[in-house]
Amino acid sequence: MKALITAADVKTAAETPEKILTISEADLITPAARDAAKELGVQITAHPVSLPPTVAPPAAAPPSTISPSPAFSPTSPLDPALVSRIIEEVMVCLNRSGSPAHPQKEADPGGLRIVKGNSLILEDFSTGNPRDRIKIKELFNKKECPLYSAGIMALDKTSYSLTPARDELNYIIEGTLECCIDNRCYTAQAGDTLYIPAQAKITLTAPDKVKLFYVC
Repeated sequence: MKALITAADVKTAAETPEKILTISEADLITPAARDAAKELGVQITAHPVSLPPTVAPPAAAPPSTISPSPAFSPTSPLDPALVSRIIEEVMVCLNRSGSPAHPQKEADPGGLRIVKGNSLILEDFSTGNPRDRIKIKELFNKKECPLYSAGIMALDKTSYSLTPARDELNYIIEGTLECCIDNRCYTAQAGDTLYIPAQAKITLTAPDKVKLFYVC
Protein backbone atom coordinates (compact mmCIF):
# COMPACT_ATOMS: atom_id res chain seq x y z
CA MET A 1 0.00 0.00 0.00
CA LYS A 2 1.25 3.46 -0.88
CA ALA A 3 2.16 5.80 1.97
CA LEU A 4 1.88 9.59 1.95
CA ILE A 5 5.12 11.33 2.93
CA THR A 6 4.42 14.73 4.47
CA ALA A 7 6.43 17.63 5.89
CA ALA A 8 5.88 16.17 9.37
CA ASP A 9 7.74 12.99 8.32
CA VAL A 10 10.63 15.10 7.04
CA LYS A 11 10.81 17.09 10.29
CA THR A 12 10.96 13.84 12.26
CA ALA A 13 13.84 12.61 10.09
CA ALA A 14 15.63 15.95 10.54
CA GLU A 15 15.81 15.29 14.29
CA THR A 16 17.89 12.13 13.74
CA PRO A 17 21.70 12.25 13.46
CA GLU A 18 21.66 10.76 9.93
CA LYS A 19 18.96 13.09 8.54
CA ILE A 20 17.89 10.37 6.11
CA LEU A 21 14.28 9.50 5.29
CA THR A 22 13.91 6.08 3.67
CA ILE A 23 10.72 5.49 1.72
CA SER A 24 9.35 3.12 -0.89
CA GLU A 25 9.39 4.00 -4.58
CA ALA A 26 5.62 3.64 -4.53
CA ASP A 27 5.15 6.21 -1.77
CA LEU A 28 3.75 9.66 -2.53
CA ILE A 29 5.78 12.74 -1.50
CA THR A 30 3.93 16.02 -1.09
CA PRO A 31 5.43 19.28 -2.41
CA ALA A 32 5.60 20.61 1.16
CA ALA A 33 7.64 17.56 2.17
CA ARG A 34 10.13 18.12 -0.67
CA ASP A 35 10.52 21.79 0.30
CA ALA A 36 11.02 20.85 3.95
CA ALA A 37 13.70 18.31 2.97
CA LYS A 38 15.64 21.01 1.11
CA GLU A 39 15.36 23.51 3.96
CA LEU A 40 16.27 20.99 6.70
CA GLY A 41 18.96 19.12 4.77
CA VAL A 42 17.14 15.78 4.87
CA GLN A 43 18.09 13.18 2.25
CA ILE A 44 15.16 11.17 0.91
CA THR A 45 16.11 7.70 -0.33
CA ALA A 46 13.73 5.28 -1.96
CA HIS A 47 14.03 1.50 -2.06
CA PRO A 48 12.40 -0.53 -4.87
CA VAL A 49 9.03 -2.11 -4.36
CA SER A 50 9.12 -5.91 -4.11
CA LEU A 51 6.71 -7.39 -6.62
CA PRO A 52 4.60 -10.45 -5.81
CA PRO A 53 5.52 -13.69 -7.63
CA THR A 54 3.98 -14.11 -11.05
CA VAL A 55 1.04 -16.46 -11.11
CA ALA A 56 -0.82 -17.94 -14.03
CA PRO A 57 -3.95 -16.01 -15.01
CA PRO A 58 -7.21 -17.69 -14.03
CA ALA A 59 -9.18 -19.54 -16.66
CA ALA A 60 -11.69 -17.43 -18.53
CA ALA A 61 -15.09 -17.48 -16.91
CA PRO A 62 -18.05 -18.55 -18.99
CA PRO A 63 -20.38 -15.86 -20.29
CA SER A 64 -22.69 -14.50 -17.65
CA THR A 65 -25.96 -12.65 -17.81
CA ILE A 66 -25.08 -10.65 -14.68
CA SER A 67 -24.52 -6.97 -15.40
CA PRO A 68 -20.93 -5.79 -14.87
CA SER A 69 -20.05 -3.46 -12.03
CA PRO A 70 -20.23 0.26 -12.73
CA ALA A 71 -17.14 1.62 -14.45
CA PHE A 72 -16.29 3.97 -11.56
CA SER A 73 -16.81 1.50 -8.73
CA PRO A 74 -13.64 1.33 -6.53
CA THR A 75 -11.81 -1.97 -6.53
CA SER A 76 -10.98 -1.67 -2.81
CA PRO A 77 -12.05 0.54 0.09
CA LEU A 78 -10.00 3.65 0.85
CA ASP A 79 -7.60 3.47 3.76
CA PRO A 80 -9.01 5.87 6.42
CA ALA A 81 -5.53 6.60 7.79
CA LEU A 82 -4.24 7.57 4.35
CA VAL A 83 -7.27 9.78 3.72
CA SER A 84 -6.74 11.47 7.10
CA ARG A 85 -3.09 12.24 6.33
CA ILE A 86 -3.98 13.62 2.92
CA ILE A 87 -6.52 15.95 4.52
CA GLU A 88 -4.00 17.09 7.13
CA GLU A 89 -1.43 17.85 4.43
CA VAL A 90 -3.95 19.80 2.38
CA MET A 91 -4.88 21.85 5.47
CA VAL A 92 -1.21 22.71 5.92
CA CYS A 93 -0.93 23.82 2.29
CA LEU A 94 -4.23 25.69 2.14
CA ASN A 95 -6.03 27.88 4.60
CA ARG A 96 -9.76 28.60 4.45
CA SER A 97 -9.33 31.29 1.83
CA GLY A 98 -7.21 29.05 -0.40
CA SER A 99 -3.92 30.88 0.19
CA PRO A 100 -0.74 28.80 -0.27
CA ALA A 101 1.16 27.50 2.76
CA HIS A 102 4.37 29.10 1.50
CA PRO A 103 4.24 32.85 2.07
CA GLN A 104 3.57 34.98 -0.97
CA LYS A 105 6.60 37.12 -1.77
CA GLU A 106 7.56 39.92 -4.10
CA ALA A 107 11.19 39.79 -5.20
CA ASP A 108 13.23 42.46 -6.95
CA PRO A 109 16.38 41.61 -8.96
CA GLY A 110 18.27 43.98 -6.65
CA GLY A 111 17.60 41.64 -3.71
CA LEU A 112 14.58 43.35 -2.16
CA ARG A 113 12.00 40.90 -0.75
CA ILE A 114 8.49 41.56 0.55
CA VAL A 115 6.58 38.83 2.39
CA LYS A 116 2.80 39.23 2.33
CA GLY A 117 1.60 38.95 5.91
CA ASN A 118 -1.91 37.84 4.96
CA SER A 119 -0.43 34.75 3.26
CA LEU A 120 1.33 33.40 6.36
CA ILE A 121 0.21 30.08 7.80
CA LEU A 122 2.04 29.17 11.01
CA GLU A 123 3.03 25.53 11.54
CA ASP A 124 3.38 23.50 14.74
CA PHE A 125 6.74 23.87 16.48
CA SER A 126 7.91 20.94 18.60
CA THR A 127 9.70 21.71 21.88
CA GLY A 128 9.73 18.09 23.00
CA ASN A 129 6.75 18.70 25.29
CA PRO A 130 3.44 17.72 23.65
CA ARG A 131 1.58 20.11 25.97
CA ASP A 132 3.33 23.16 24.49
CA ARG A 133 1.20 25.05 21.98
CA ILE A 134 3.64 26.90 19.77
CA LYS A 135 3.46 27.73 16.08
CA ILE A 136 6.14 29.23 13.89
CA LYS A 137 6.86 30.28 10.31
CA GLU A 138 10.23 31.27 8.90
CA LEU A 139 9.91 34.19 6.49
CA PHE A 140 13.05 33.74 4.39
CA ASN A 141 15.06 30.67 3.47
CA LYS A 142 18.85 30.53 3.73
CA LYS A 143 19.31 31.33 0.04
CA GLU A 144 17.23 34.49 0.32
CA CYS A 145 18.70 35.63 3.64
CA PRO A 146 21.93 33.72 4.44
CA LEU A 147 23.02 35.81 7.44
CA TYR A 148 19.80 35.89 9.46
CA SER A 149 16.87 33.76 10.46
CA ALA A 150 13.60 35.68 10.80
CA GLY A 151 10.00 34.66 11.27
CA ILE A 152 6.76 34.80 13.21
CA MET A 153 6.09 32.77 16.37
CA ALA A 154 2.85 32.35 18.28
CA LEU A 155 2.43 30.94 21.80
CA ASP A 156 -0.91 29.96 23.30
CA LYS A 157 -0.98 29.56 27.10
CA THR A 158 2.46 27.96 27.01
CA SER A 159 5.63 28.14 29.08
CA TYR A 160 8.90 26.72 27.79
CA SER A 161 12.61 27.14 28.36
CA LEU A 162 15.29 27.69 25.75
CA THR A 163 19.00 28.36 25.42
CA PRO A 164 19.52 30.01 22.02
CA ALA A 165 22.74 29.30 20.16
CA ARG A 166 22.68 32.81 18.68
CA ASP A 167 21.62 36.25 19.82
CA GLU A 168 17.90 36.86 19.28
CA LEU A 169 15.67 39.91 18.94
CA ASN A 170 11.94 39.47 19.53
CA TYR A 171 9.34 42.15 18.83
CA ILE A 172 6.00 41.53 20.56
CA ILE A 173 3.24 42.04 17.98
CA GLU A 174 0.33 41.23 20.28
CA GLY A 175 -0.24 39.82 23.75
CA THR A 176 1.88 39.71 26.90
CA LEU A 177 5.01 37.60 27.39
CA GLU A 178 6.68 36.84 30.71
CA CYS A 179 10.46 36.38 30.51
CA CYS A 180 12.54 34.85 33.30
CA ILE A 181 16.34 34.54 33.64
CA ASP A 182 18.17 33.39 36.78
CA ASN A 183 14.89 33.53 38.75
CA ARG A 184 14.36 37.18 37.74
CA CYS A 185 11.19 37.77 35.74
CA TYR A 186 10.10 40.59 33.45
CA THR A 187 6.98 41.35 31.42
CA ALA A 188 7.03 42.31 27.73
CA GLN A 189 3.87 43.60 26.07
CA ALA A 190 2.77 44.43 22.54
CA GLY A 191 5.18 47.00 21.09
CA ASP A 192 8.10 45.91 23.30
CA THR A 193 11.34 44.42 21.94
CA LEU A 194 13.12 41.58 23.74
CA TYR A 195 16.84 40.84 23.33
CA ILE A 196 18.06 37.36 24.32
CA PRO A 197 21.84 36.81 24.31
CA ALA A 198 23.31 33.58 23.02
CA GLN A 199 23.59 30.73 25.57
CA ALA A 200 21.29 32.49 28.06
CA LYS A 201 18.85 30.19 29.88
CA ILE A 202 15.46 31.81 29.36
CA THR A 203 11.92 30.76 30.24
CA LEU A 204 9.15 32.34 28.17
CA THR A 205 5.58 32.17 29.43
CA ALA A 206 2.45 33.20 27.55
CA PRO A 207 -0.48 33.56 29.99
CA ASP A 208 -2.74 33.86 26.94
CA LYS A 209 -2.04 34.22 23.21
CA VAL A 210 1.16 35.97 22.14
CA LYS A 211 2.53 36.67 18.67
CA LEU A 212 6.05 37.93 18.08
CA PHE A 213 8.50 38.64 15.28
CA TYR A 214 11.98 37.16 15.81
CA VAL A 215 15.38 37.73 14.23
CA CYS A 216 18.50 35.65 14.94
